[in-house]
Parts: sequence; C-alpha cells; structure tokens
Amino acid sequence: MRQGRFAIVFAASGPRALGLIAAEWHSAAGSPIMRRGEPGDGAYLPLAGEVPTSLPADHARPATRLAVLAPGALFGEAALLGQMRQSADATARGAVRCLRLDAAAAERLRQESPAAARQLMAMVARQLAVQIRAANATIDRLEG
Repeated sequence: MRQGRFAIVFAASGPRALGLIAAEWHSAAGSPIMRRGEPGDGAYLPLAGEVPTSLPADHARPATRLAVLAPGALFGEAALLGQMRQSADATARGAVRCLRLDAAAAERLRQESPAAARQLMAMVARQLAVQIRAANATIDRLEG
C-alpha cells in the first residue's frame, strides 16, 4: 500500500491515529469522486490509479484540465479545514483505490490525538501552499 507523505504524518502516532480518520475507498473507471460546488466532506489520497481534476465548462469557457493526480497526491484537503465546497471536479481514470479521510473523523482525531491532528493540519497547509504557488505561477505565465 503506497501512502506517500500521509504515512509520515502518522508514523509517530501509530496506526490507531490513521484508523480514526481514514478508510480504503474504491471508484470505478469514469466515476466522479467529487464535483465542483458540492460540499466537501473529506479528502482523498490515491493509492492506485489516476485522478484527473478539472474545472467544468460553463457559459464563458470550456472545461479546463488542472492536473492528473497519481498515487500519493492528496486532494479535497480543504474539506478537512471546515465546511467548504469542492473547487474542482475529480473523476477516476480507470479503477482508483484511495484512502478517504473523513472530515468528521478528522475532528474526532483533534480530540483523541492532538499531536497527530497537528501533523495532519501541517500537511494540509503544505499542500495548500504548493497549490497556491502553482496557481500564482500560472497567473504570472498568463499575464506575462
């Protein structure tokens, strides 16, 4: 089972902390994992398969591919910070196996294992910072 950076977060806390918030989750080829605008209720960490993310088409523009996420790339992580809506679509390309990190269970983790919760939130903050830097680079490239 390939867990990437996420496994490091729980190395010190042991498997009990991981079991508090994560469950293995499967999606069939072509199935939506999340849709832009829907309430976020958890994050996903692909273990196998690929997950393209995109902005859906609207009256002003065609659909825009954002990325193709491989195993180890956490997505939907903003849902772990509070009641937020999904910012993009994510769809399974082929069969996908993920760890699903439930937002409600992450709150229980804060109560039962504060050290693991701090590590998880630090990882989420790092992931969001990477995404902001990538968005800024794209804006610079489009404007310059």
